[in-house]
Amino acid sequence: MMDNEYCYSVEFTRRAERMVAEITDETRIRLDECGLATALFHAIPPRAGDLLRIGLGVYAADRLARRDWRQQSGGSRVMHLELGVIEPEFWSEEQTLAPLREALELLSDDAWHLRFRVCTPDTDYLSCRPDQRPRICLYSGGLDSAAGLATQLRACRTPMLAVTTWHQAMQKRRTLDQLRRLASRYGVDVRPIVVKAALVQPPQLGKQELSQRCRSFLFAAMAGAVACAEQSPSIEVYESGVGAINLPLMHGMATGARTTRSSHPRFLQLMGELVSRVAGRRIEMLLPHRDQTKAEIVRTLAEDGLVDLAASTVSCVHYPVRGRAKQCGCCPACIGRRQAMIGAGIVESDGAYECDLFGESHITNAVSAEKLSPLKATLMQVERLGELRRQPLPEWFLRYALGTRVAENPAALRGWVDVLLRYRAEWLDLVAFGQSKGWKWARWLPASCAA
Repeated sequence: MMDNEYCYSVEFTRRAERMVAEITDETRIRLDECGLATALFHAIPPRAGDLLRIGLGVYAADRLARRDWRQQSGGSRVMHLELGVIEPEFWSEEQTLAPLREALELLSDDAWHLRFRVCTPDTDYLSCRPDQRPRICLYSGGLDSAAGLATQLRACRTPMLAVTTWHQAMQKRRTLDQLRRLASRYGVDVRPIVVKAALVQPPQLGKQELSQRCRSFLFAAMAGAVACAEQSPSIEVYESGVGAINLPLMHGMATGARTTRSSHPRFLQLMGELVSRVAGRRIEMLLPHRDQTKAEIVRTLAEDGLVDLAASTVSCVHYPVRGRAKQCGCCPACIGRRQAMIGAGIVESDGAYECDLFGESHITNAVSAEKLSPLKATLMQVERLGELRRQPLPEWFLRYALGTRVAENPAALRGWVDVLLRYRAEWLDLVAFGQSKGWKWARWLPASCAA
């Protein structure tokens, strides 16, 4: 077996009302299935249960199989996964297996070889025929989720099921508080579906794969299972158009292992196909804010008196599991968050971040060069986005957008180009403001004068 090749066999049992996956002799992963059924007021259908088992097995294998970035494969892995499911024949059919495999490969940039065997867990599944089909959304507790849900509740005050798969300390409490405040602000019934998924006796964090690109598959599978149970026609994913397409900051980040595609249009399309197969009817995964920048969505929170709620969200890729008391302020996620908050007119408190790239000049200019690297890459991308104003569209953009199937042809990319150019204009305004404040890094982009 090659260094980048991993084999896992996953067996599922029930323990103390939890779905438990045995993935190695030492490590298990569990899902609070009882909590899910309680939140739904009924259990989920059998095939939807299988979808959750696959999501759990994939998530566990992704965390346990470390990438070797020294390999010529660029960190890509070959994953062999055998999973116990109730209906192995259904999951082995090409119509089901093809979107499942492509979704995993798009997320992770790995090769996935999946096998299925019969597993009959001790679970009573109930049929569900709800009178009302609620709207369903994925909710992470991040800034995009809060702003996106606020925007949707403001526009259409119908009941909502907010699905969260939590895995970090304080995430459950923070999420429930945010949903309570949103429900109160807009006078809408927002029912939280907050379910824990966690490794049991995991290896030390330093021996785990930290990129965890397949975590998004588990989240989407959870929402898909809820949609199956609730007979809902769609699942809403609150990500801006800029975040959904998620252009790599640099060429070397173009592989799935180095850049997240959790809300990529093609991934959501594939998950919609897969969940539709599981449900036996059409279920779409929607991006209702694909034509907006993050700042444009976050502006809802500013306009509707929810600034404190915005401050309670978490975007940082390092917080809190890696020993940080605050969001770092300098990772790409924090930089995108700060730009959106400033663009939306939200002023954050001093000391809210470990590293303040957008504060008083004497603080911002004291940040070390090493911590400025993600910001430098972001500004290089902002400058490069100016090339989208020309026709034909530049080759680097077409290669990524068409190669990852954001769209099927250049003509269908017009909406994505428009939102990226507005995002660039927001950054140019911010850079011009930074120059007036005396931020040294703001002088790296002289083109800001044309904002």
